[in-house]
Amino acid sequence: MLSDRRTQELVEQIKEEEARISLVTAEVVAMQEAAGERGLDGILKIPPLVELWETIYTHRCSPVFREPVNPDEAPGYLNVVKKPMDLRTIKERIDSGAISNVKELYQALLLMVNNALSYNQEGSDICKIAKEMKRFIIESIGPYARAMRMVI
Repeated sequence: MLSDRRTQELVEQIKEEEARISLVTAEVVAMQEAAGERGLDGILKIPPLVELWETIYTHRCSPVFREPVNPDEAPGYLNVVKKPMDLRTIKERIDSGAISNVKELYQALLLMVNNALSYNQEGSDICKIAKEMKRFIIESIGPYARAMRMVI
């Protein structure tokens, strides 16, 4: 179980990232408008889920997240992480239709990196990689997830 201090740190990180998301969203919208990535109606064009997944899968930090964590190699992992998630499982869920929209993809990707942040010690290489991956997910998939929220 996470300590109160660790929980508070994670909450603070989330608040900081949410503030950053607002700034990034405005920048992304401006870039998309300049690049013609919005339809004539002004609504953000959302790429296919597999294309978004591939954007994450090809990121330089993705190898850490490509396969499920082996509990034999990570003692106590399943005591800390209640909903394991990895890129292979996410792809399987996209293929099966269990993940059917960008909001669900975004949530699964954030769960994946948040699991790594919860289990691994602050300052560890995995934590640093997870933070970088989380920033990339927020910047690359977040605007589409927020656009879905506006449409739903």
